[in-house]
Amino acid sequence: MRGDRIRGSDDPLRKALSSRNKSLVQAILNAHICSPDDEHFDEAFEWGDTSIVADLTFTRPPSSLGPETLWNLCLRCMQDDNTGFFRNFAESFADRRSLSECLEGAVRMEHSEMVCFLLDIGANPFTNEVLKAALTGHKEMLHLLFDKTRPRRAIPKCIGADVISSVMNESLDSPQALEALMETRAVNLIATEKIEREIYAATPLGSALVSLLEFPGKDPWMVRMLLTAGSDPNGVAKRFDFSIVESYTGLMMALETNRREIVQLLIDSGADVNLKPRFALKWTPLQYAAKLGHLDMVRMLLEQGAEVSAEPATRSGGTALQFAAISGNCNIANELLANGALLGALPSRVEGRWPLEGAAEHGRLEMIEFLWTEAIAKGGSDVVHGFERRHCLRAMNFARQNGHLGCRDLISDLSGISVDRLDIEDYGAPWLAYSESSYPLSPSDENTFFPISGGEGVGDDNDYDMTGSDGDYDSDSTSSSDYDD
Repeated sequence: MRGDRIRGSDDPLRKALSSRNKSLVQAILNAHICSPDDEHFDEAFEWGDTSIVADLTFTRPPSSLGPETLWNLCLRCMQDDNTGFFRNFAESFADRRSLSECLEGAVRMEHSEMVCFLLDIGANPFTNEVLKAALTGHKEMLHLLFDKTRPRRAIPKCIGADVISSVMNESLDSPQALEALMETRAVNLIATEKIEREIYAATPLGSALVSLLEFPGKDPWMVRMLLTAGSDPNGVAKRFDFSIVESYTGLMMALETNRREIVQLLIDSGADVNLKPRFALKWTPLQYAAKLGHLDMVRMLLEQGAEVSAEPATRSGGTALQFAAISGNCNIANELLANGALLGALPSRVEGRWPLEGAAEHGRLEMIEFLWTEAIAKGGSDVVHGFERRHCLRAMNFARQNGHLGCRDLISDLSGISVDRLDIEDYGAPWLAYSESSYPLSPSDENTFFPISGGEGVGDDNDYDMTGSDGDYDSDSTSSSDYDD
């Protein structure tokens, strides 16, 4: 039920929130079991733990919340005298129309600090509801609402990414228009906003990075200006609102350009090359670079200290090596292994793939041979963890399900496991990459591994040469396209 609404007593996220179980809430969000809705936010507001509200916000943008839910947060922050948290939360809103109900409530509660903040960021004091609230027993608030001498402590962040995107498209080589907008201090650098005629939402930084993809040789002056103005290189820069939200940081988008100077610009501005997958953010920068198939970006991140076998997301993620195996890119796999990547690093537990499985599932014959040779060369416990009998069976089954019979037969030959065993042995559910009980198979096969150094089909006659005259792996043989089995 990934990403679907789960209602009533079957809603695990609501149960975790109502029981005040922080670790369980985070585990559910990481596993993408369901997307937070307004009722989940209301439960979190009632809990009063601002870190949990922040976690929900990272998974679902605040701009999608209804006015009543925003008011519930405003009320809780006033009760706790925590206007600062509401201020940070409200910065993520591109639409200010939901603020009037909050202003009405703040007037009725005579919370001067919240009233002033809401006025500063654009709440309308002229609605009937606000005026009635001020005139009915709260006349001191009436003076505050219309006090022209009151110093403004915040500027409404009313200029969103869609306007910035239009300005950038009209002035590709001229910074004057964007500079003028930035000088107003009204540009919202945090909120992701739906871009006209696009299927994604972005921040101004995200829009600038998208433009660099559309115009590959373009100078990144817009990115530089937005980072200088305070755009967060580790924050969400682009977002897709599918059944499960997918988010991308500025550094991840810079990696898509495959340009070192742009990636360096983000890193110099504080981008974390080891930012961990979290909720809607599904990859580390290195994992994403490997997924994209950009060898130079992989090398650059490794040079900058990226962790080569960083832990993947709970669901549908993978290590950098696992993504290289899935794409069939032996050049990237070789680079990662040379920098200490582990064949046996755990994949995502749910819907994850070990390297051999990912290669077989996507028809990567050369990658299977490459991984096998590397496993033999490395030996030791890494081989055991990376190529258990269960992994070979799962890999053969994934290949069979996707019509890659050449991959199925290759693994059978290399491991000495007959294809007939696929319909006899128990190698677990396809969606579960591993279990806590050390991968039990049938009683006779538990903890039995294939003979990697002497299996049928492994020997000098099966050696292969994937190098060119300079000794580097031949990129022509490592295409990310499916091989025809």
